[in-house]
Amino acid sequence: MFRTLISDSVIFFRQHFYPIAAIILPIIIPFELFATFYQHFFIGDELAMSDQLILMIVALLIYPVYAGGLVFYIASVLRRESIDNRTAWRLAMANWSRYLFVTVLVGAAVMFGLFLLIVPGIILAARYAFAEFELLLDGYDPFNAIKQSWQLTREHMWHLAGGFVLITFVLYLPYALLEFMVSPDTLAYWFIGGILNALVSLFGALYTIFAFRIYDTVKPQQPPEAGDSES
Repeated sequence: MFRTLISDSVIFFRQHFYPIAAIILPIIIPFELFATFYQHFFIGDELAMSDQLILMIVALLIYPVYAGGLVFYIASVLRRESIDNRTAWRLAMANWSRYLFVTVLVGAAVMFGLFLLIVPGIILAARYAFAEFELLLDGYDPFNAIKQSWQLTREHMWHLAGGFVLITFVLYLPYALLEFMVSPDTLAYWFIGGILNALVSLFGALYTIFAFRIYDTVKPQQPPEAGDSES
C-alpha cells in the first residue's frame, strides 16, 4: 500500500506539474531572489538570528498563499473542476489568516517534537497532516481542524510519517552535495542554494499531494461532527 501511495503521488505531481508550478513558482522565485541577494550582499557570511528572523517572517507570510492555493487546486482536480493559479491564490487569500494560524500552531508543535529527539516531531507532522484540508475544504476553525486531523490520521500515521521521511530525504539530499561541491563564501553557493530552495518548494508539493492521497480515502468514512464546522 505504501508503495502505491508514493507512486500515485508522484504520478499526480508529474501529470499536473505545470499548474502546480504556476501556483508555487511565481511566489517563491521572487522571494528566493530577495533572500539570496539579501544574504550575500547585505548580510554576508555571518547571518545573525535577527537577520534569519526577517527572512523567516517573510517566508511565513507568503506560505499560506501558494500552499493554500495548492490544496484548493488538488481538490478541484479531484472534483474534475480544475482551477487556474489565480483562482487558487484568490481562494487561499480568502483564508490567509486562518491558514497562517494553523501553520504557526502545527509548525510550533512539530518543531518542539523534533527538538525532542526528532521522532516525536515526525509523529506530530503525520498526525496534523490533514489540518490544512479540514480548515480549507471543510470550513473548520483552526483548533477543530487540528483536532479533526488528529482523529482522522490515527490509523494512517505510519504511512504518513514514512512518506514524509522519504520525501524529505530525497528533497534535501542535494543540499549535502552542495556543501561538498561549492565553497560557502562564493556567490555561486548562494545562487545555487536559492535555486535549490525554489525547487524544494516546488517539489515539496509532494508532501501535500501524498497527504491528500490518504485524506481522500479516509474522509468519506469520517463525516464531520455536528457543531464542529463553521456556518
